[in-house]
Amino acid sequence: MSKKNATSGYNRGRLLRTAMTVGMLAILFALPYFNHNEYQLDVLVSAGIFAILVLGLNVMTGYCGLLNLGYAAFFASGAYTYAIL
Repeated sequence: MSKKNATSGYNRGRLLRTAMTVGMLAILFALPYFNHNEYQLDVLVSAGIFAILVLGLNVMTGYCGLLNLGYAAFFASGAYTYAIL
């Protein structure tokens, strides 16, 4: 009787997740070279910035259980500086 490796499913899932992440990053980095519509690129950049902000806030409030308003302060100072420039 052959034994099935208990970690083979885990490794396959991890490999698939890594491949999908690398593929998505490659698409995101190649998108500005193929899409010359500045409005769409501006919307995608704004969506990416908000996604990074939300992920950081999720780590602080979800995993750590802390309410840290430093993220909002840095985001506000960046937005204020961008508006002035």
